[in-house]
Amino acid sequence: MNTDFIIHKICVSSLFNQWLSPPNLPLLPNAVTILFHDAFHRSSPRTCCQISLRNISLRSLPTTHNGDQPGSSMTNPPAPPIEPQTSQPFPPGTVIGRFTIHKLLNETGMGVVYQATHNNTGRAVVLKVMSPEALQDPESLDRFQREAQAKACLDHPNIVTTLDVDQAGDLHFLVKQYVDGDDLWTTVKNGGPLEVDTALRYMMHAALGLGYLHKEGVVHRDVKPSNLIVGSNGVVKILGLGLARLPDASAELSQENAGSLLGTIDFMAPEQALDANDADQRADIYSLGCTFYCLLTGQAMYGGDSKMKRIAAHRSEPIPSLRAVRSDVPEELDAVFQKMVAKDRQDRYQSMSEVLAAIAPFGASW
Repeated sequence: MNTDFIIHKICVSSLFNQWLSPPNLPLLPNAVTILFHDAFHRSSPRTCCQISLRNISLRSLPTTHNGDQPGSSMTNPPAPPIEPQTSQPFPPGTVIGRFTIHKLLNETGMGVVYQATHNNTGRAVVLKVMSPEALQDPESLDRFQREAQAKACLDHPNIVTTLDVDQAGDLHFLVKQYVDGDDLWTTVKNGGPLEVDTALRYMMHAALGLGYLHKEGVVHRDVKPSNLIVGSNGVVKILGLGLARLPDASAELSQENAGSLLGTIDFMAPEQALDANDADQRADIYSLGCTFYCLLTGQAMYGGDSKMKRIAAHRSEPIPSLRAVRSDVPEELDAVFQKMVAKDRQDRYQSMSEVLAAIAPFGASW
């Protein structure tokens, strides 16, 4: 009987880390799960190999043999590409299309982010893999593809570049530029509040990138320290464009329906909390001001033990003074911050060009 199989998913413990020998596979029934336990160590079901089989030829599996004679045993065979179909993060070494995963970077509502390597070029990249749950909605998939293509056209020194939109089996993912560095929230969390000159330099880099986005008709809508990454060269790049409003998409395609709460509460402009689709470049200016406050103080502008209290504080509580926390902040720079986070967007700077002009006098030591 000619029965074709392929290993579809394998989870291997440290004690059971080799592929099952292909000659044994035809003895197994189709679409079964086999649990192998380490009898010597009386392991739990976690120490097992789970294998599900599909009707694809064994000949597609790479093998390494000791010799050319039929029946030669297989020694240390390379792990073949698999077609992961699980909501769980993929382990290091998983091959997705042209890429090999090295480690998990982040998990978001829309998917999982990994550091990976392009198998042909060796280039380090970031993969943002769309979650199986999001794929269940055809409109979400269509939105993902449209937005990914639009973001791939963005090119600026202060923006993490989207290199490609790709698909491997049922997986849809973005291929993004890899930046060797830490996001600014991690930087502050590990090293404490930044020096004024350093925070200003980072804010200038972010303002340049955001100004470019705004000229391209893109509103970020989620500017915050964890969406700003500083590379080993000291240059800050903007990431996290998953919530961005794009110029050529309707409200239904660009993001959620009008009235949805979209963004991060501690850095969200009051008008964005009311209607995410009403947010424009001035909402990003507000969020950048909140980010500046966090970089200098190590905390959010407003506290509160609930989301609603923090949203209300952004609408009605007095704007805090930077100088009340950092006496080394000049009064004139505190005034720039105060204007960036004005409650009414008409009272803020109206463009990132205005923000850059306002902070320029403080950049003598940049």
